[in-house]
Amino acid sequence: WNSLMSCCERAQQWQRCLELLRTMRGQVSPTMLSFNVAINACQQVAGWPCALKLLEDAKESQLSPDSISFTNLISSLAASGEWQRSLCLLEEMNQQQLKPS
Repeated sequence: WNSLMSCCERAQQWQRCLELLRTMRGQVSPTMLSFNVAINACQQVAGWPCALKLLEDAKESQLSPDSISFTNLISSLAASGEWQRSLCLLEEMNQQQLKPS
């Protein structure tokens, strides 16, 4: 699943990547890597709102976002001028004792 999602990410097929994640969730439990691939695909093309929603979905699935999750999203937010949201995520990283990459 993750390899196929990564191919979609590289091809900037973010919608297909999200489709795969949804299908995957109906059959197996996605890992944080699955969500990271989808977050990266979304933030590259669809923008930060989609990526932020995926981060929240991962948390609701009882997964713990890692430094890659946060760093990709923070970069997307910063590029969009959403510096306040970026700071909130950076604070959340600090609370979880994660170091930005």
